[in-house]
Amino acid sequence: MREFNCFIHTAELIDLPLVGRKFTWYNSNGQQMSRLDRFLLSNEWILNWKDVKQWGLKRTVSDHCPILLKSEKVDWGPKPFKFFNAWMDQPRCIEIIRNAWKSCEVKGGYGLRFKERLKFTKNALKIWNGSSMTNVDKKIMEAEKEIEEIDKKGENSLLTHIDIERRRGCFIDIWNNLKIKENMWQQKSRKMWLKERDANAKFFHRSVNGRRRRNEICSIMIEGKQLTGVSEIKEGVAEYFQKLFIEDVWQRPKLDGMGFK
Repeated sequence: MREFNCFIHTAELIDLPLVGRKFTWYNSNGQQMSRLDRFLLSNEWILNWKDVKQWGLKRTVSDHCPILLKSEKVDWGPKPFKFFNAWMDQPRCIEIIRNAWKSCEVKGGYGLRFKERLKFTKNALKIWNGSSMTNVDKKIMEAEKEIEEIDKKGENSLLTHIDIERRRGCFIDIWNNLKIKENMWQQKSRKMWLKERDANAKFFHRSVNGRRRRNEICSIMIEGKQLTGVSEIKEGVAEYFQKLFIEDVWQRPKLDGMGFK
């Protein structure tokens, strides 16, 4: 097994976790089990098919379990808010935070006002991020296309001062957007030991997808019953903790008639 794992690592392949079962081969005596069957995927394949899972299915007369490679996008509901450090490099970010904090007027205690201002500022940042920061790739492609048009124009005639300045501005936009994209992927991947400005977006992308696969709950066993799917898992977990925190009804002592201040 050590040699086989070394081969997987050397070939830069990814061994997906098996969902639904622990083993894929069973001896006839029922005492020996092993995970012989598996899919080994390349990094390029994973980048194109992010939400892929390897399922172990039921076996019948065979001593092997069939395995299924299935791509499905699962929606677990709203995602928690995350502040990206790359936002602080944008002058617009500080302005949005300052304006949102001042414009939120809430009556109540200090704790309530502080909470509502944080919530209002978060919503303002989410709107700004959705309109300005999420289309980084599109901005890079538009700048590259404009540089190509200016270069083709320069092949046939002399470029004007306006064309040269416009091309210089496009290069600045590309570098700024690449830096934003790199910083965001670096924070998502949590590989803080890498030096800043290391342009390795594919590595960060693989790290994020790998952590997402490890943390994702595809199936869960509750009281001997295996649950799959978002709705089944949510209902099963909620019911489990509801039962866990239900207390028995019993007669509690009362303090009626006592003269406490």
